[in-house]
Amino acid sequence: MKNIFVSLFVLIALSGCTQNTSSKEGSWSESPYNQELPQEVKQEQMDVSISLNEDEFSLPVEELLVTLTNRGDVAIGYGGALYVEKLVDGEWLEIPLNRYAYTDDLVELRVGEEITQDVPVERVDGGFQKGTYRIRKSVSVDMNTYPLAVEFEVR
Repeated sequence: MKNIFVSLFVLIALSGCTQNTSSKEGSWSESPYNQELPQEVKQEQMDVSISLNEDEFSLPVEELLVTLTNRGDVAIGYGGALYVEKLVDGEWLEIPLNRYAYTDDLVELRVGEEITQDVPVERVDGGFQKGTYRIRKSVSVDMNTYPLAVEFEVR
């Protein structure tokens, strides 16, 4: 009977370990887009891109600015949400921004405009360490959503 309880305990403990794919990274979770994402989307009248103020950053990372640029012929919708992700063992992991929230408001980025958003580097869970990262942000056109991402290195 004791062996049954020990076996049950081990099974429960192991199943708990497999559910958290990022146990070494604490509260990080798998990105819903665990593949390459475009930095630019061009289709029909839409031409939108995402960029950063730098391609490579040295520690400590003090300022990270992400810019959306609309070079198309139609307005683009976007929200305040952006996501910081790190490439760990070939998988993109989403890093929470501690005590930071975004509104769900959809804002219009008119033709020929660009916006720059400050990434709250001080809120990145665990801070930035050396590695490959990306900033992910989504845009919308005609009820379709397009995820964009820009990668960068921290050295």
